[in-house]
Amino acid sequence: YQDIYAGISIAGLSSVHLTSFPEADKSLIKPELEKKINTARKLTSLVLSIRKKENLKVRQPLARVLVPALNDSDVELLESIREILLAEVNVKALEVIAPDTGVFVKKVKPNFKALGPKVGRHMKAVKAFVEGMDNAAIDAFQATGSLTFEDQGLPVTIFIEDCDVVTEDIPGMLVSTGDGLTIALDAELTDALRNEGLARELVNRLQNLRKSSGLEVIDQIDIHIVASDLFEASIVDYVGYIKSEVLADSIAFVDIAENAMEIEGHEISVSIIKK
Repeated sequence: YQDIYAGISIAGLSSVHLTSFPEADKSLIKPELEKKINTARKLTSLVLSIRKKENLKVRQPLARVLVPALNDSDVELLESIREILLAEVNVKALEVIAPDTGVFVKKVKPNFKALGPKVGRHMKAVKAFVEGMDNAAIDAFQATGSLTFEDQGLPVTIFIEDCDVVTEDIPGMLVSTGDGLTIALDAELTDALRNEGLARELVNRLQNLRKSSGLEVIDQIDIHIVASDLFEASIVDYVGYIKSEVLADSIAFVDIAENAMEIEGHEISVSIIKK
């Protein structure tokens, strides 16, 4: 307490609790940066929710994720967060899709519970109107946040938060929508993607083995692996990556090793030898 108290000023202060908080420096607020980070966070959440639902580990790389852009500003925003998004979700490519391509087909469903008190007797007309909207109209609705149409000679205004915008499934893709954003994730696993995922999983197991063996972070090791020819062939292109990740000087496929484990259906044994 004395160190803190004496360090504030020579005269000291009567009470920490009676001291004013420093004023915020509003010049340090970066709205554009906040928008980028929030968008990246929301898109990351959508991709990870699909991975969780489909039991696709984050260590398993995937080919591509498609994200629609409503305008040039959206394209610029998505391009600015491309690298951070792909790194967070472990996907190889981001494809920004123009709204007029027809790849994403949207539908609007009215939230009757939310709309009921607001539109009353116009509910039937609201339902017919929003369910008849095409992609362009839905994009405009999402961009402006509201729309007005006429029913029985009266203007009726509805807001985007009182409706659910859903995207139809795309063949071969997994679609997710939330927070006003939509993505389509290509979850097809090629042999190359499977092999890279296998290598990443092996790295994870080796790191855990290093830790349980009491090795220091800087300790170099040699790795001995007992595995099938198929497993060896699957990771052969990633030996350099594995060695660099776990500080290994060598990886040898041998007849005897100590630690048995199963990786994506492959039964293997691994020994690590400190240099």
